[in-house]
Amino acid sequence: MSTVKPALQEPALISHLAGANNYSWLYFRNGEKKMLAKSLSYLHTLLTGFVRVHKTALINPVCVKSLQSPPSRRMPGAVQLENGVELPVSRRRWQQVAEVLQPFLDNEISDREYVANSAATTSTAQQVQASILLVTDETDDAQAFKHIIETKWPRFILHAMRHGTLLPEMLADLPAHERPALILMDARKARAERLHALRRLKELPNCSRIPVLLITSTNHNAIAEGYERYANSVIALPDQPATLVAVAERIGQFWLQTVALPIIDIPDNELD
Repeated sequence: MSTVKPALQEPALISHLAGANNYSWLYFRNGEKKMLAKSLSYLHTLLTGFVRVHKTALINPVCVKSLQSPPSRRMPGAVQLENGVELPVSRRRWQQVAEVLQPFLDNEISDREYVANSAATTSTAQQVQASILLVTDETDDAQAFKHIIETKWPRFILHAMRHGTLLPEMLADLPAHERPALILMDARKARAERLHALRRLKELPNCSRIPVLLITSTNHNAIAEGYERYANSVIALPDQPATLVAVAERIGQFWLQTVALPIIDIPDNELD
């Protein structure tokens, strides 16, 4: 049984999360902490009321005590929590983070309202039947791709990660119902890493049936290498911004609407 959902059953008891790659520390308001073998990006999809202030930090906005703006253009800002912990706020996220957190600092949103909202969003996340995993170096494209897929095909939830080196082993260790129904690997950058991960996925009995779409350059050798490693489909795109987003709907229409994916239903008792 997964240990992730039980740990997140009461989001209001969580202070913040800190993570790196595919592991995250969960910090509770009472001082306890727990390690989860999940990325912050994945956990953020289950804790939708939390705020991503930095690539390494996700916070409960109710726990914010103060904000400190970036002292210079090249330095990050900071957020201080009620327990005295201070976390960085990245420069590119500063404006958005400040706008989201201001109502909490002004006490316009109460603890009771937040608990109710968090419980509702967590319950909704648990009802999602299937997940999609996108491996890409393009963070902005990943967010736009996620929005398109989850808006048009709400049965699916998309998780994004930047590094695929340990992906095969990570998925092999997961319970069957937590593995993605579809994987998209963007190999226009980090091509060798993605091709190696693709080959390992197809070699592992627990993961080989997961359809893998390899997104690569228009180079004929790159396309051939994808099929040689048993990609279920190779999508050739120029290495330019937003090209991945441009084909999101076409990918969804075929792979989420026409194709029958090997989706594993989640038993009711594993959602408790």
